[in-house]
Amino acid sequence: MLVASELTSMYLRPYMQFSGVWRGRNSMGMVDFGLLLTVECYEQGLALIADGLGRNFKPLIPTDWLEQGHQLKDYLPGKRRMRLYHKRPQCFVEADWFKVAAKKLISLGTAADEEAIFSVSFRDSVLRLDVGQDVVVMTAQGDAWEHQYRCRTSGLLHISKRTPKAGVWLSAWEDRFHIGRRALKIESVHRCIDDFHQE
Repeated sequence: MLVASELTSMYLRPYMQFSGVWRGRNSMGMVDFGLLLTVECYEQGLALIADGLGRNFKPLIPTDWLEQGHQLKDYLPGKRRMRLYHKRPQCFVEADWFKVAAKKLISLGTAADEEAIFSVSFRDSVLRLDVGQDVVVMTAQGDAWEHQYRCRTSGLLHISKRTPKAGVWLSAWEDRFHIGRRALKIESVHRCIDDFHQE
């Protein structure tokens, strides 16, 4: 028998507790897990319940939503985050291109004041960085970005002077813009409405 009860945690947050014991022809098991009352979407709710019950749990009556929940494992918080990570805006610049650009960017970062901002965008295989009055462009590989990202120019000072032979990845993830191993805080994001323009 499976029971779902709304309880209050030790941190005074309401949650749903699932508990019970199930028996099959040749096996048995115990259910004991809790979930927050709010989920991101219906599909995530199904996936969380199915994950908590586990694959070994077999209801006496065939339950379509349970099987659907097992098929929605990509909606589990960890899986969903990983899926979003792989879909993050990113592009790859070959070493020969980046070596030349890095020297210029480091120089601009060195001369910039603390409040200066640069923007970076990627469309039609061209990566473009607008740094004050200077524009640095280089050929890159990847899918076009829907947004333009703005960071403090002074952060460019810390770009590695040694470019890996394989080249460099640039990407945006959560609140950081990554240039190789260097991560810069994203100050603002703007939607691109056409090549190298934003709202």
